[in-house]
Amino acid sequence: MAMMLNEINELLRNHVKERLGHGDVVASMTVRLVRGIEIARIAKSAGFDSLYVDLEHSSFSLETTGQICIAALEAGITPLVRVPGLAEVSRVLDAGALGVIAPHVQSADDARAYVAAAKFPPLGHRSAAGPLPHLHYLSFPPHLQMRHLIRRCCSSCSLKARKPCAKPMRSPRSKASIW
Repeated sequence: MAMMLNEINELLRNHVKERLGHGDVVASMTVRLVRGIEIARIAKSAGFDSLYVDLEHSSFSLETTGQICIAALEAGITPLVRVPGLAEVSRVLDAGALGVIAPHVQSADDARAYVAAAKFPPLGHRSAAGPLPHLHYLSFPPHLQMRHLIRRCCSSCSLKARKPCAKPMRSPRSKASIW
């Protein structure tokens, strides 16, 4: 069992969460125009910690998005996806993303709905898809796979505030600021 845990920990790393947890700044590259998987290596070579595929403002398919996410995982950078809506959350995570950027969040209930779509039970309602690209399609006991995916995935919301914020809000678990 300990050997299996070590293997999962080596395969599944979210560099963005790790760096934010240390109070570091992270840099992410937006992907909207380049459909080839080489974009992941370009982002890595340019020094980015992550890339995010913008499904909301591009014509990318889920297949293209998944291929870019898998290439990013292989390159050692964190793949994130800006989804057009709630329905795409579990699909992009199953395709290889390690996090979602949720647009047009207007309330705490909206944010909770995105989190629930991204998390496995009992924290949410995402269904288990079997072996995933995050773990190189290796088979692990479902409870271990889900526990580690929950710990490694992240969510970010694009808040639509009615009034501009006078000062940034601090995330309670990191030194990251949210405007």
